[in-house]
Amino acid sequence: MEDKKISEAVKLLYKGAKMLSYHCPECGTPIFEYEGKMFCPSCGKDAVFEKDAKEEKPPVEEKSKDPVTEHKLERMTDMLPEEGVDRGEVEKDSIRREKSEKIESEFENLEQALKLKLLDIAHLLENTKSPDEIERLIAISERVISLLDRIRGFK
Repeated sequence: MEDKKISEAVKLLYKGAKMLSYHCPECGTPIFEYEGKMFCPSCGKDAVFEKDAKEEKPPVEEKSKDPVTEHKLERMTDMLPEEGVDRGEVEKDSIRREKSEKIESEFENLEQALKLKLLDIAHLLENTKSPDEIERLIAISERVISLLDRIRGFK
């Protein structure tokens, strides 16, 4: 895809459009769905899908010259971000978001594991008679609780 096509696709994705797994038969650009309409952002043509006996093929038909449709397309274009959206920044933001979600998930897993260990320690405390062992288990419990508090502080 050319840079201009990619730029248009990125703008649509920012606005919440979905990039579909179908491509325009004329220019090869992915078909997008936005506000209930499927279209090629490069050609500006509406996508019309017809069922074929073997598979679905997305033929693209000429864009209607209906004034209402033209007005909606103009409004949609006005809603897109400015030209010059840095694709590198978009990719970096996406990577940061994915890493952040992964870290959040790992913190949740760690928090759950620590809570389970705290329960194990509590069961050991119930069955321990040795003052030294009780003191050791309490010290471990305090460290686990401290870790849980620190993890909650990161969230």
